[in-house]
Amino acid sequence: MTLKAFIYTSSQPGVAVSLTGRWLQKMTPASFFNEFLENLNQKKAAIYIWGHSEEELKIIQERMSKKFPQLKISGMMNGYNSNLDEVVNQIQMSKPDIVLIAKGMPRQEEALVELKNKVPNVSLFCIGATLLYKFQLMREVPNLVRKIGLEWLWRWIQDPIRLTNRYLVGNTLVIFLTIKFYFKRLVKG
Repeated sequence: MTLKAFIYTSSQPGVAVSLTGRWLQKMTPASFFNEFLENLNQKKAAIYIWGHSEEELKIIQERMSKKFPQLKISGMMNGYNSNLDEVVNQIQMSKPDIVLIAKGMPRQEEALVELKNKVPNVSLFCIGATLLYKFQLMREVPNLVRKIGLEWLWRWIQDPIRLTNRYLVGNTLVIFLTIKFYFKRLVKG
């Protein structure tokens, strides 16, 4: 199966740049994923989903099967299961074309690094909460909020317990390290 190569961002315009160096159009997760899943549906692809709760996975499977009947869901594992050997075994047995990793940042990126050599013939995608938005288990960011670049604030208001550490501690650390790096370069001349 051949897929188009692209870099996707859901938060800030101008961040996504194609591999050819051209700026990409800003898309919402739902609009991007609709096109992505429709493409997979037409190709009768098989996907494996690793992430979310058991209840959310059941709803996603039901809604996805109705909307994309040719798309095969070859397997699913809740995102709270961190037994990598069990996940790898299920992926190898179910033989998907694509694994969608929906464990949230940075856990899904760490999982991708762990998986990439263990399931080398499978495409891996980190998708965060995209399926929850796509299948209406979470509210989509309003267009006005998206246009003014405050998606992070909308998400934080919706889920402050989970995102406070990421946004306040994580972003503060990134800003501090960036300033420190800048001043080190400035001193070196």
